[in-house]
Amino acid sequence: MLDQEIIRLKKLKILKNNNIDIYPSNNIFITDKIKNIKKKFILNKKIYLVGRIINIINIGKILFIIINDFYDKIQIYIKKNNLKNKNLFFIKNNILDIGDIIYVYGFLFKTKTKIITINVIKLKLLCKCLKILPYYKKNIKGIIYNKFSNIEKIHRYRYIDLIVNENSKKIFYIKSKIFYYIRKFLNKNKFIEVETPILHPIYGGAIANPFITYHLKNKEKIYLRIANEIYLKKIIVGGFNKIYELSKNFRNESIDKVHNPEFTMLELYITYKNFYWMMNFCKKFLLYICKKIHNNYIIKYNKYILNFKKPFIIKSIYEIIKDILKINIINITLKKLIKIFNNLNIKVNKNFIFNKNNIILKIFEKKCQSKCIQPTFIIDYPKDSSPLTKNINNNKNLVERFELFICGYEIANSYTELNDPFEQLKRFKHINNIDYDFINALKIGMPPTTGIGIGIDRLVMIFTNTLSIQDTIFFPQMKNF
Repeated sequence: MLDQEIIRLKKLKILKNNNIDIYPSNNIFITDKIKNIKKKFILNKKIYLVGRIINIINIGKILFIIINDFYDKIQIYIKKNNLKNKNLFFIKNNILDIGDIIYVYGFLFKTKTKIITINVIKLKLLCKCLKILPYYKKNIKGIIYNKFSNIEKIHRYRYIDLIVNENSKKIFYIKSKIFYYIRKFLNKNKFIEVETPILHPIYGGAIANPFITYHLKNKEKIYLRIANEIYLKKIIVGGFNKIYELSKNFRNESIDKVHNPEFTMLELYITYKNFYWMMNFCKKFLLYICKKIHNNYIIKYNKYILNFKKPFIIKSIYEIIKDILKINIINITLKKLIKIFNNLNIKVNKNFIFNKNNIILKIFEKKCQSKCIQPTFIIDYPKDSSPLTKNINNNKNLVERFELFICGYEIANSYTELNDPFEQLKRFKHINNIDYDFINALKIGMPPTTGIGIGIDRLVMIFTNTLSIQDTIFFPQMKNF
């Protein structure tokens, strides 16, 4: 235990010995948020406020304390002679520390340097901070730096990160606003929000490894959902024609800057439309969110300037491979394609199956995807990569599907849904994973439908200029100590 922490525990003991409630549970009246108090400054206005102490400056009989709430910070001024009884006790015994949460009552004024300040008349300790918080510090050269900048600590101790790093707080505040505007946009467009199960008897709707658990009562293995697509389509069969769900999905796979095993997905479905309609709707959706968050259609991400107002790029997967790599893979033999693949020095695991579809997708993923900076729709995907997707008319090998890429990240995946039960069964058999209840639902009859899945955490990355998905998730998956 650090010396400073021992001192704080001694202060706690002093409070207990003086019968002071260290963790009171009163209902507390607060005048307003700090940012509103400062914005609407009125001289001598009565102020009731709570905040966490982030700095203490002791100058003889005067004490300056900086406190903050979620939104802003403000200076409070304490003239020790003005305080009485318990209020004076906190100051006299040097009880207050950085990190403590306090309640103050006083009057607004401005210092000679025009800093908005509260002249405190009453003060109450609401919660004692017993640990040392790593706030911003100045080094010997006077340069301000952040003591809490280790990435692993930031993700593991998010509660500390949110207190000391303003940018982290801002990211999650914007994420909350994005959720709000997603629902507002979809509800305005007459979509209905629905819920589907998280525990699945059969995993499907995507090609991914599931998390497996066991149901004690039913004595059967079940899976955390990797996607909610199958259940949403069953709802479409039941007669709902415009639905969406904001869901938690779980995939037992890699952790990197764009992958977390637990993530948030928006899926929506609409009947009597195809993926071309969804392409246009997707753009309207992104324009709406971008405008609401940034009040602009042009934003900065990393070193790029993104323009959501310009027409989105639309390219065939074959076309973009040809444009970037100068390789024409249309109608190429498998033997020649493997040779091209090997020459590109793309690493694959030992279980990789060298067929045309897999090779084409891997070439795009490893050599072309990162070049899709401005919003780009990639179309003309091979059928075998999309088992739930309708074929393009008069083409047995390609499907009506697009993926949206921004700054090299896959943001959305959409297609015209396959609703032929016999073709769907055939494709399920091909991937050796058959959901007979879904086949039964398709036999009841699913109307022509298109759907889209949008990775919300990655979308938040784009709209907050954040380079890692872990920085958009409060508590990303981490290895235990």
